Amino acid sequence: VIVGVDEESYRKINRPLPWGREVDAAFLENLSKLEPKAVGVDFTYVGQSQDSKADQWLSKTIASSGRVVLASFFDKGYQYYPPSPIFKEAALAAGYIDKPYDRDGVSRRLKGFIRLNELSDPVFPFSTEIAYAFLGASPAASIQLQEDGIHYAYPDATKLVVQSDKKFQWWISYRYKLKDFKYIPYWKVIAGQADSADIKGKIVIVGPISPLFHDIHRTPLGLMPGIIMNANEV
Repeated sequence: VIVGVDEESYRKINRPLPWGREVDAAFLENLSKLEPKAVGVDFTYVGQSQDSKADQWLSKTIASSGRVVLASFFDKGYQYYPPSPIFKEAALAAGYIDKPYDRDGVSRRLKGFIRLNELSDPVFPFSTEIAYAFLGASPAASIQLQEDGIHYAYPDATKLVVQSDKKFQWWISYRYKLKDFKYIPYWKVIAGQADSADIKGKIVIVGPISPLFHDIHRTPLGLMPGIIMNANEV
């Protein structure tokens, strides 16, 4: 299920951008009542906001859910930015949203994992963390690099082997556009107008849809919001 921050939500919420974190806290409180099985939040909560009470409220809401995966990212200098500790410790997991781009500016591949240094545990993509949150398993305990590719283990002991290149990158199987997913505007969750039947037991990916938020990317299926790319990866 895709919950999109779209232009309709911008008008309905009627606040200047960027919205305060109290908006996301209220959103997650209402979403949790609808009992999704896993929630991927494609917002980067780095640093403190000007409202410490809103930060505390959001952190508490993330922790109470117990099923939220947050986004992390790398800057142009390859510095890694996880969520701030108050949010990272509250979340089930965090995964990077970065994707490599080919020379024509099209995103076709995903890096299966990244080691920040020789001694660190690997960090995994946002989509991988969401998928394993849904499965009730840990990527660190389930993913191995072998000679024939990256092995993704499932809780029932079956494995999916994905061929990768020397940089641990594999091709994204782009099959779906926004129209192919159940879509709910962000404002409807805040207003209590989302239907539990659409969300209960599902993977819910939350993030910007509107071009207003500058998260539109070139893919083999044309221009696509980042959260739809993430949904294809999952």
